[in-house]
Amino acid sequence: LEVQDGPFKLWERRKTELLITKLELAQEKRIADLVTNLDGRNTKLSGKGTKAEHKWSGASDTAGGNPVEAIDAAIKKCFFRPNTMVLSEAVYDALEYHPVLLKYLGEANLIKKVDEANLAKLFRINKVIIAQGRADFGNRSEDKKVTPESIWGDSVVLCYTDSRWDQPCG
Repeated sequence: LEVQDGPFKLWERRKTELLITKLELAQEKRIADLVTNLDGRNTKLSGKGTKAEHKWSGASDTAGGNPVEAIDAAIKKCFFRPNTMVLSEAVYDALEYHPVLLKYLGEANLIKKVDEANLAKLFRINKVIIAQGRADFGNRSEDKKVTPESIWGDSVVLCYTDSRWDQPCG
């Protein structure tokens, strides 16, 4: 589209943007599948309770799990200290008003809400990304129904990234 001679038609621009969006979603899905399924590099949370190994849930006083302990433990397992955190929108919804996180953030958090900046400060991470990508990569049913799901599922990904080609990433 950028190298096309002369003015282009609106439908050509829309088709090109749609194609680019589909390619980007497919690439994000491949990355998410690869990263979240690495053997020995993930931790599954399960059950109800307030310990680090329990699933995180909403903002009630009895919200499950301890995200601070779970994320700190995962950071300690990384070879390079992570500088990027990617979490799905569903996970962020569970953490946005989580009482354990609000307790750790203390009185300095005037709005009583956890956002990207607070998560970055709390875990000393440069960039927090709330992944909102949704897609349906499954086979279509007979009724052609589309059921988009989060590309990142219920994952929190901690990683070290560097945009320079000769630097390590992990």
